[in-house]
Amino acid sequence: QMCIRDSVVTDRIKSPALFGFVRPRILLPEGLLEALSLDELQYVFLHELAHLKRRDIYLGWVVSLLQILHWFNPLIWLAFRRMRGDQEMACDALALSRMTPEEPPAYGRTIVNLLERFSQPQYVPSIAGILEEPSNIERRMTMIARFTNSSYRWSPLAMALVTVLCFI
Repeated sequence: QMCIRDSVVTDRIKSPALFGFVRPRILLPEGLLEALSLDELQYVFLHELAHLKRRDIYLGWVVSLLQILHWFNPLIWLAFRRMRGDQEMACDALALSRMTPEEPPAYGRTIVNLLERFSQPQYVPSIAGILEEPSNIERRMTMIARFTNSSYRWSPLAMALVTVLCFI
């Protein structure tokens, strides 16, 4: 289990993020601890721990290697950009699945608050952050507003499609 001891406050990032390959740490930008309430910090930690559970850092490295091999293909770049947005929504869903039914609106407000104060629009393969793609915020807020615990489960059809795509 990761806790506040495993977090690092730094001026090198502009939004909360998970960093590290062997022993991941949660990076927090300077001023974040003072700017957010304890509940908001809990939401940030839930989101970043979702990245850890989903192993998004490792996937980021694989995606970067594939982009290097297929640097000439604009469809690959577009697909991976979309995938990063989907990663954020999946982490939102995982974090929301750990909350009470009354908490999603506060979680959504926390994301908007972070976007206003601590946005970082760059992508680094070794970092999985809460604000990867600010242009997807409307899509994420819609998902958060409509979230139910049953909406996080994968359907058998989606799992079959992902398996087939992996083999291709």
